[in-house]
Amino acid sequence: MIPTPNDLFDKLADCSVFSLLDMAQAYHQMELEEESKVLTTVSTPFGLFRYNTQPFGTKNAPGDFQQTMDEMIKEKPPLDHSGSYFDDIIVGSRNVEEHHQHLRETLQRFMDWGFRLNFNKCKFYRSSVKFLGKVVDGNGIRPDPDKVAAIQQMVDPTDVSSLRTFLGMVNYYQEFIPMMRDLREPLDNLLKSDAIWEWTDVQKAAVAGIKAKLTEECLLTHYDPRLPIIVAADASQHGMGGVISHIYPDGKEKPIQFFSRALNPTQQRYSQTEKEALALIAAVKTFHRYLEGRKFTLLTDHKALLALFGKKKGKPVLAINRLHRWSLFLSTYDFDIQYRNTTKFGQADALSRLIVATKALPELFEEDDDYDDAALQQIMVSAVQMLPVTSDDIIKSYAEDEEAKKILNHLAEAAADGQKFYLVKKVIMMNNRVYIPQVLRQRILDQLHVGHPGINRMKALARQHVYWQNLTKDVEAMVNQCYGCIQLQKNPIKSPLASWPVSVKPGDRVHLDFAGPILDKMLLIAVDSCSKWIDIGVMDKANAFETVKFMWKYIATNGSPRVLVTDNGTQFTSAEFSAFCLRNGINHIKAPAYHPQSNGQAERMVDVTKRFIRKTIVLNGENVDPEDCIATFLQAYHTTPSKATPGECTPAFAHLGRELRTSMDMIRPQLLQSFGPDEKMEQQFNRKFGVKDRKFQIADAVYWRKGKDRDWSSATIKALIGSKMFLLEDAHGKCHRVHVNQMIHRHAALLPDYDPMFEYCVPPADDIAPADGCDVEHDF
Repeated sequence: MIPTPNDLFDKLADCSVFSLLDMAQAYHQMELEEESKVLTTVSTPFGLFRYNTQPFGTKNAPGDFQQTMDEMIKEKPPLDHSGSYFDDIIVGSRNVEEHHQHLRETLQRFMDWGFRLNFNKCKFYRSSVKFLGKVVDGNGIRPDPDKVAAIQQMVDPTDVSSLRTFLGMVNYYQEFIPMMRDLREPLDNLLKSDAIWEWTDVQKAAVAGIKAKLTEECLLTHYDPRLPIIVAADASQHGMGGVISHIYPDGKEKPIQFFSRALNPTQQRYSQTEKEALALIAAVKTFHRYLEGRKFTLLTDHKALLALFGKKKGKPVLAINRLHRWSLFLSTYDFDIQYRNTTKFGQADALSRLIVATKALPELFEEDDDYDDAALQQIMVSAVQMLPVTSDDIIKSYAEDEEAKKILNHLAEAAADGQKFYLVKKVIMMNNRVYIPQVLRQRILDQLHVGHPGINRMKALARQHVYWQNLTKDVEAMVNQCYGCIQLQKNPIKSPLASWPVSVKPGDRVHLDFAGPILDKMLLIAVDSCSKWIDIGVMDKANAFETVKFMWKYIATNGSPRVLVTDNGTQFTSAEFSAFCLRNGINHIKAPAYHPQSNGQAERMVDVTKRFIRKTIVLNGENVDPEDCIATFLQAYHTTPSKATPGECTPAFAHLGRELRTSMDMIRPQLLQSFGPDEKMEQQFNRKFGVKDRKFQIADAVYWRKGKDRDWSSATIKALIGSKMFLLEDAHGKCHRVHVNQMIHRHAALLPDYDPMFEYCVPPADDIAPADGCDVEHDF
């Protein structure tokens, strides 16, 4: 059977990493049986040829190929993470590590079955993919923008044929648009057999409205069997509509799928109660694939249906046959029904009220509808199982229970005195407790658990009334498996603390977490578990790109950590971040969802950082620069001793092996220790450049220049500054600081008269112009 797109999309719940596989010439990889090959003979100018593999275009090719793909995927162990729609295969996983395994299993299965893939069309490790005309990602499903663009570019239909083409393309996306039936109503009127083609402004507006709706952001969430389900339905004079939604932990309702239908003339004559009931039945039938075998909630804005379909009250005696049949139909499902005011009913109410006379679908339940025998029998069995167990039921069940037969035989052969069991009106008793046969035990457990007591209270209740072997274990299993009890139970007693392994050196383990928004910025905080050294990134948006960018800077300064601990934020579960960790050999550990204590070190630093910034805001107001504030905090934190670091030293010393110099170091006298020149470096330099030691004295006449491309100028040495620097006076009386490598001796005949009685005074530093290219700092 060809799967529906929703069958495949349901497999992708909770997935965030996807791969698409495409088969190369898919049908030609299916070998034909010998008796079938002759049927594919074709005549060519070169003779008769027949296919050895399945040719394209044969009637049975799609069904046979899909059946083969389904058998391959379902072969044990089944590939539950993969789905196939003919030659298009999608593989979905929750994270990159899981996707490695899933993709390896899928490719191995293809290899085992001898199938080949078209590598150029395959896409691997994508956070969002286009599949079957829709875009699938971790958030849900939306229409493919390229397909929507093609619909928008279509010209208005000019005849019935082009109108059917347009509506056929639009109809594929109707599950995304709650008001589709209303929008297309003027167009549907033109498809009637007696309609005259007339394209007016009404039809033009309908086409424009449909195109506009398709451009809006419409997202359907993935079906998740772990989340509660609500089915809402409503009916109006002309139509009915419904929606199935998930309830998320934050209380938000997100739609899984919409439906809407028009009422035919017969259904339009129903009473309003019957119309509302029909809408609920139609919704349950439409969403049966999601509802079978699990509990859900029905929502209605018609209070009369609470008495008809609710479990707390009996069915009205005067209920007409149609409503009674519908009530029996719903009794096969496990549901609660709730009333919601019309003003709060939302999408389902709009779906029904916006439907006017359109092309009607076949009647769901006509007056002469009859269930087949098997279906009716199943309904009656389900209804009987909801009745309480009586003593007559117990007596009748003894005939099918081997243990009861043994007890009865033993009681018949032995005296009643001293026996563990005894009979009261043919019912086996023990200490005033009734022995329950195997076939009735589940019904008894359901009756005992109707008030949802805890394990201890339910045990006490059971021991008052009934007995069988392993009663205690069955009660415990009943309570532990009750969905309602599980959802509403208190948090368990905390387990003993399992601390992280002690980090031996910096970089063994780093904790990472976001804080903010603070001062309209997001802070990404990295904490080294050994040294308690922290790095903070300031960014506008907390996305995967900025996170990876920060981590590249972090490892450039600190190296790659062995272990990186984060929460389950989308920034850390993205394919980009996982690829970064894989490339740098980082073992990425994600803390359990909704349990921040597992990433306690990062959470602690988030709190410390927030408190420091709040204190700064209190003192300096809101006009605080976030980066300046963070820099001040980091310097103070890194230079403050901590009891959490090895030896209770500062984070700076634990991380860098030295203390950072701060303004506090200026209050104590500094003892400078000179170790003399670097003789080894001097020898290497002298050998490389062939240096020659030249001697200059005060009053020597010299030539000097500012750079090698400048002219030489005459001057006289007036003073020695350091070991390689001289103070020169040029012919204009201006002083210059010059390195020895910028001077040469001037001939003695050109020397001016020198008065040894003249005492040269070094002018103030402001009057001295240093020569270009002279590095003064290295000559003192």
